[in-house]
Amino acid sequence: MEFPFWVPEHLPVKIRARRIADIETGRLRLRPRRKAPTLRAFVEDTWRLDTVHLKPSTLEGYQKLLRNHLLPFFGDYPLTAITRETVKQFIGAKSREQRHSSSEKRPNPNRPLRFQKSIRNMVALLSGLLESAASDCAMISANPLRGILRRKHFPADAYRIRDRRARFLEPEQFKQAVEYLAAWHPPVAEMALVASLAGLRWGERVALRLSEDVDFRRNKIRVTRGLYNRTPQTPKSERSIGDVDMCPTVRRILQSEAGQLCLLPGRAYANRERHLDQTAVAQSSNRGWRQTAYLVA
Repeated sequence: MEFPFWVPEHLPVKIRARRIADIETGRLRLRPRRKAPTLRAFVEDTWRLDTVHLKPSTLEGYQKLLRNHLLPFFGDYPLTAITRETVKQFIGAKSREQRHSSSEKRPNPNRPLRFQKSIRNMVALLSGLLESAASDCAMISANPLRGILRRKHFPADAYRIRDRRARFLEPEQFKQAVEYLAAWHPPVAEMALVASLAGLRWGERVALRLSEDVDFRRNKIRVTRGLYNRTPQTPKSERSIGDVDMCPTVRRILQSEAGQLCLLPGRAYANRERHLDQTAVAQSSNRGWRQTAYLVA
């Protein structure tokens, strides 16, 4: 059949999913009305089976949002009861909520409120769940949260005074920080030097393999993977994949005897004392570098 006008390819699919949902929910009275599952039941029984396309780090972030924010609020709501009005009530409640404290025994009573971006991430995940329930599973007729991610639906950050300027250490401060780390834990100082001078994220530098990723002849470091919870995966973005030039300091560290001793089968920066966990030194380097940067800045 030829249409007199252009029709998007996804439109018939959406119309069919909507009609199937109308039939299944009983709105057209062709079948007995089926009770919509709660959000908790949908997440545990259906959505978890459809997460194979997500990276482990993305999936863990979604699970934290569900466990800490969405399921405590919407967990017992049927999918048909989650409307724009209830979501706006959720946004209002979260905008008046303080951020999580790192100390459970002595929480800071003057913690700042949650930022708009954090609340948008929660609502975006909820909207994605409802879109999957509508388009893929035909449990609801349509996603009621389409278009809710516009700025006007979220609290303004006009009264949150934040300095977004990037802060850089001066050469003297950087030298002082490296000397402090070298006296505290030399492998951490080496990792901080490689990360700073080569511009690598901690997951990328922990996943380096000297035999595959370090080319001393061309003086290049090839970034092709990252390490997340001891599992190799692709880097955070596609722009991260590529070659990085090695400066003389980075080349000396990777060629040094200490660097060779830090290897488990081909992997750089493994824990040479225990020979068990290659992420232990990397995690301590993150904490040590942040603390040292605050001290010298």
